[in-house]
Amino acid sequence: MAVPALDGVEARIVEELAGIRGLDRARATGVRRVEAYLDPASVRSVFQALLEPRGIIHLSAISGMDTGKHIVAVYHAVLDGVVVSLFAELDRKEPRVDTVVDLIPGASSHEREVHDLLGIDVRGNHNMKPLVLPDDWPPDAYPLRKDFKPGEEAR
Repeated sequence: MAVPALDGVEARIVEELAGIRGLDRARATGVRRVEAYLDPASVRSVFQALLEPRGIIHLSAISGMDTGKHIVAVYHAVLDGVVVSLFAELDRKEPRVDTVVDLIPGASSHEREVHDLLGIDVRGNHNMKPLVLPDDWPPDAYPLRKDFKPGEEAR
């Protein structure tokens, strides 16, 4: 199946992302889809740079995955009608990023969810109570990690 021609907005977003310190390998992946790699130490400054010309952006989700080598946080934002996925490869032993809640208040539940499921420490988010797991869930049992063994949480 042929991919429809890109309409130019993707190229503009890729160019914008290429000029932001802390972002790398920005590329269009399809119609109204762009991805880039985010330096974990630059999460806040990157979102500040994205917000500056717009005043507001929609952060639709923060997803994540355990690759075996890294824990990856993926920030999915909509910029000018383009879905932009920003991949942050985190240290597997101590995955952590700074919060963006003060910049994007709706990020709180997304940050809590990746903490619950993958153990990503979100520094600066003062509401990290469990969102999708029960309150009595063991603190070091993260169900989306490759080393999680079902039944461990019952210990």
